[in-house]
Amino acid sequence: MSIFSKCKNFVSEHKNKFIAAAFVTGSVFLTKYAHKRLRDWQENQAIEFLERNRKQNHFESITRTCNQTILNLSSSLLDKIYENVDTDILIQKLKSNPEDKLRLWQTLRNKVFTETFCICYGLVVLVVTLKIQLNIMGGYLYKSPEHIPEDVQQKYLSLCQYFLNTGMNSIIKSMEVAVTASLEDISFTKPVTLGDIESIFWTIHYNLGKQEGSLDPTKHLKTLILGHDSRELKNDTYGNLIKMTEDLLECDEVVSFARQLVNESFVLLGNEMTKFFETNDPKEGFQNPWKIQKPFVKLLPILNSLLARQCFPTKLIDFLIHEEQIQSLCANIYECLLE
Repeated sequence: MSIFSKCKNFVSEHKNKFIAAAFVTGSVFLTKYAHKRLRDWQENQAIEFLERNRKQNHFESITRTCNQTILNLSSSLLDKIYENVDTDILIQKLKSNPEDKLRLWQTLRNKVFTETFCICYGLVVLVVTLKIQLNIMGGYLYKSPEHIPEDVQQKYLSLCQYFLNTGMNSIIKSMEVAVTASLEDISFTKPVTLGDIESIFWTIHYNLGKQEGSLDPTKHLKTLILGHDSRELKNDTYGNLIKMTEDLLECDEVVSFARQLVNESFVLLGNEMTKFFETNDPKEGFQNPWKIQKPFVKLLPILNSLLARQCFPTKLIDFLIHEEQIQSLCANIYECLLE
């Protein structure tokens, strides 16, 4: 019998043993392979979890820093408005019953509405700008903490000082023009409802940019914040930050969103004014505040009192920094820079 015949017979006689051995060996190999893949998957999941957690913590830290910055700078913005649109002097003069009180009332009317629009538009521009800036810089710093030197960070964030010092002057002048054109035909004795006040607000909105010397701030964010042409900038870190900021400020989505925030600001103001149109006399029963009328002249002290720093402006700032859509905008900017 040849050697090949012997091998064939041996294999045939022990075929089941060979199959069992192969099965056991294969099972051991597959088990080890499966364990290795499971460990790799668990390690990757752990790394991804830690990375997501690190990103989330970093993003939340940026949000807290941004909100605190907004609170600090909004105080400076309100100081700028109160200083340039001062109503206190006019109120004191009116208390002395002067001969030219009609002219003073007209001036007070214009200043109260100008102040209202400056606060709403100014705070919206400030919040949107800082949210964009801080999240652009945060995204860069997360990828490479050394990518933006500290002096570049300070220079970039100082853009808001340009807005406070120069941009707000443009807003104040624009509001004065639009308000004067919108209110000149309204009689002080005219009875007005909350709906009438709302109509006055939208008329002023409409006249922004329509009158010579006025502009709609939501359509000129780049000019109000940057005040220069980015084409003149170098192609360095600071230049790239400016160009990215410019692109976002001119983006249709951001412009539309800023406009929406302005509208919501006036809705919030309308809600605050509703309290002054409610009646508490039980004899009269419930009366719809939207149907109650007050002489236009009585509206001015109401609106002026709401514009005090700790009243409507504080509520508006709190609303803007926690608004859900602006948080989504920030998250999208941050994530895009990490891709």
